[in-house]
Amino acid sequence: MAPLFFDPAWAREHPEAVRGFFGTTASAWAKARHFQASREHDAWASLGAIRAPTLLLHGTEDALAPLADAVLLHRTIRRSTLVKVPGARHGLHLDHPETVAWVRQFIGARSA
Repeated sequence: MAPLFFDPAWAREHPEAVRGFFGTTASAWAKARHFQASREHDAWASLGAIRAPTLLLHGTEDALAPLADAVLLHRTIRRSTLVKVPGARHGLHLDHPETVAWVRQFIGARSA
């Protein structure tokens, strides 16, 4: 699973972070519900009602959630900003730490 989430070089250099990410425990019930929600939840019809400024961060190499979906989200959520993170996969919040700064900057700009 790690190659779906992280840049392989980063994962080799940070094995403790990878273990920590995948080492969280959840009951079989919780895991089943998570995967069911991932497969079945559909909120597309409600996205146009979102009025809040929305930051979308998406890796260009994310094999789990296609970039095309992020583009659709951006087109549907009126006040959204889409940042395409070059080379990033699904776990971009860990192996691309600049994303955390972007989130802080986005929130800070809205609260000023």
